[in-house]
Amino acid sequence: MTLPSPPRSATTVVDVPAPTVTTPQPDVASNGHQAPRRVAPRPRLARQPGSLVLAGTLIALLAMAYLAPRLIGLDRLVTVDEGYWLGRSANFYEALASGDLAQTYQFAHPGVPTMWAGAIAYRVVFPEYATAYPQQINYVLDVHRVIRDLGHDPLDMLVAGRVAKLLMQTAFLALGFWLARPLFGTLTTVVGTLLLAFDPFLIAHDRLLHVDSLFAVTAFVSLLALLRALGSATPARFLVISGIFAALAWLTRTPGVILAVITFVSLLVHAWHSRGGEAMLPQAIRATRGVVRPFAVWIGVAGATTFVSWPALWVSPVTVARRMLSWSLAAAADGHEYASFFYGTVPDGDPSPFYYPVTLLWRLTPFTLAGLLIVGLGLGLRARVIVPRALIAPVLLLAGYAVLYIVGMSFGAKKFDRYVLPVYPALDFIAAVGIVGAGRLLFVWRDRGRRVLAGAVVGVVVLGQLVSALTMAPYYLPYFNPLLGGVSGAEDALLLGWGEGMDQVAGYIMSQPDGARATVRASNQRNTLLYFLPPTVTVPPAQFHTGMAGIIEWAETDYFVAYVTQGQRGLSRSTAHFAAYPPVHTVSFDDTAFARTYDVSAIPPPAWLTDNPCAFTFGDNVRLAGYQDESIGILGVNNRELSLYFTSGPEVSARYLVRIDLLPRDPRLEPLSNTVALDPSPEAGLLTEVDVTFRLPRKRTLNSYTVLVTVLDPATGEPIPATKVSDGIDRPRALLPRCR
Repeated sequence: MTLPSPPRSATTVVDVPAPTVTTPQPDVASNGHQAPRRVAPRPRLARQPGSLVLAGTLIALLAMAYLAPRLIGLDRLVTVDEGYWLGRSANFYEALASGDLAQTYQFAHPGVPTMWAGAIAYRVVFPEYATAYPQQINYVLDVHRVIRDLGHDPLDMLVAGRVAKLLMQTAFLALGFWLARPLFGTLTTVVGTLLLAFDPFLIAHDRLLHVDSLFAVTAFVSLLALLRALGSATPARFLVISGIFAALAWLTRTPGVILAVITFVSLLVHAWHSRGGEAMLPQAIRATRGVVRPFAVWIGVAGATTFVSWPALWVSPVTVARRMLSWSLAAAADGHEYASFFYGTVPDGDPSPFYYPVTLLWRLTPFTLAGLLIVGLGLGLRARVIVPRALIAPVLLLAGYAVLYIVGMSFGAKKFDRYVLPVYPALDFIAAVGIVGAGRLLFVWRDRGRRVLAGAVVGVVVLGQLVSALTMAPYYLPYFNPLLGGVSGAEDALLLGWGEGMDQVAGYIMSQPDGARATVRASNQRNTLLYFLPPTVTVPPAQFHTGMAGIIEWAETDYFVAYVTQGQRGLSRSTAHFAAYPPVHTVSFDDTAFARTYDVSAIPPPAWLTDNPCAFTFGDNVRLAGYQDESIGILGVNNRELSLYFTSGPEVSARYLVRIDLLPRDPRLEPLSNTVALDPSPEAGLLTEVDVTFRLPRKRTLNSYTVLVTVLDPATGEPIPATKVSDGIDRPRALLPRCR
């Protein structure tokens, strides 16, 4: 690869575009003041067929480069939030089909383009959904159950929504290339697009049915169109494009309204400079007047696009605005409902005012950071070979947008690294200016070897960006800057994990005997696991409750999955307990464990489950930690099964006899008794279940009786004293209280 020399004339076909504004020497008016400078229109060059073919070829190749890492392995990850957007998309589609347009408001983000992508997926893959389920899903995370009940695979629906969104973003990116090429030149635009296409953080989020990446792409296209408008003699069409994409940006995430501020300020600065030479006050007045018309076009188009794209605004605009404003203010002030994690601390609220700059250092690749550093040096040293004069304005506008957005987001208490994803395309393009500029600096030397080296530098950077992303394929989310320590270093600095590796957990469980009928609990959101398992696998929505209810849940659970996120936050007592035992399966990235799977039957339950008010100890032998009963009746027979859950003590024996006596509360009933063998685990603390069946009179339950449990000493046959955990008083036998 070789790089062209800096431009020698305005008509030379080179990488660096000709300046968009020319400033002739000012004339002197009769009153002695300089006449205002006028913007000279850029000379129009005839379009050559070869140029159109080149542009089309480049767009096609870049689209393939963009899609390849995003489409491969698209069914390997389900993140915590995507169940929400799949459910909201289902509701959006149903609202459109039923004509209940007010229901196209689903959330305050508001995520409208994302829901359009999801609705398109339903229309293509499951067009009859709206008639098969003609109502809104109240709890949108239950969408997987609804889709399965209707005979479809929720993972297939999620992948379809992702593909629809990716195709939408690819079309937007192609438009962005067309807009950027005259601004940055062909080579810089190609390099910038490839840095963007291979950015691991962008790839990770582009692959999801979510809002952040769509916001990033639409905001970037809006900025590129604005830059074209500022340098065009006929800016109206570019203002229209910019306004349309600004609307799509803030329809995806409300912080996109910052584009209105950036557009107004940019138009004002441009108008000010175009009228240089006037006295300060007249210049300010004329500049302000010059902004009114173009900004009116921009805001008018943006407003119309907002209204047309969101049917909820057609029927209840005031309600929509009030709900969005209320949620946004609360989120900014209160932060996330769960604690965050930042450099070893677990803040409840705002993690730090420096959170976003720090996340950029961790999430950007060394190649992007190097390009940004080169641009900074080029601007500071006024090295026009690195940053040509024609590129200063585009670079400053993109940099200003990034800084303003990061500063604005830093005021909010609710912070996640993905919330500043919209600045990544801009930073990648700025970095491309630096990388190409560094190559140009080598290229201007007449030595052939240096010129070859110049091309090699650009090629190595692009390849390095791709390799950086592929190190974490097909998930991409676990990528962190290796210069700062990679994943293992980030574990002590930032919150990790959004569901990566849970597909491997599901694969392990399904490979086990009876795995297809297992009960699995997880410390993180269960949707990250549910989509990879058949409906015969039970994944309860919560971790273990406290008290006796938790003991019953423990006994019924086959596997527990401890995820890295809850471990960092310190939110899961279960995760902390299991950490002391070896997992049966671990999913790691760069030797950092993200998901640990434990065989619950091989691990003692924690004290906060066994030390419950309903528990009894029988010497140092066994502890009755919980019990439950259920009907196992056959038609006409009232059989009740009482399940007793014992944990082994330090002096446990091989076998005990357990006698259960049912003393009737109603004198008309007869007492009942049964004796069963208890073979506890020889390992202290492990849980053993004993089941005993009673045949009761019709319409009677165990609540009709007082239940007494006696454990007999295997050596003497005498009852072992029962000590209630809650009061420490010894009794000859355990009287089971009515508790859970």
